[in-house]
Amino acid sequence: FILGMRDFGKWYNSIRKWNDLASRMKFCNLTTSVDRESFEVFYCSHVDRVRKFVSDHPSHALIELDIENENAGFIMSKLFDINQTCWGHANQNPRKEQKNHSNFSILSKETSTFNLSWTSHNDQTLL
Repeated sequence: FILGMRDFGKWYNSIRKWNDLASRMKFCNLTTSVDRESFEVFYCSHVDRVRKFVSDHPSHALIELDIENENAGFIMSKLFDINQTCWGHANQNPRKEQKNHSNFSILSKETSTFNLSWTSHNDQTLL
């Protein structure tokens, strides 16, 4: 399983602005309110449910990937043998602050948690 992760505050602001997704999620009974606290509970509960599911099913592995990482395409290409250009950001706000994150984790019952880090060297990114 791949769990796309991003900063909660940025996610919450995004769902509030994108065609009022927050209200539509409440309408579907995913939250009790459109306030930040209700969505924080939903967000954290979702992550916990996914992690627990993978933990309860040891034949599965979980990859948590920071979708805001500018190197997400490279990471995905190395993990899944896909072209890194298949990964991109649609609906990007041109005023958005870009951050560079440098790790991702793979979780499974057998391996617990471990981080794989990449580094840049001579304009090449290596795992």
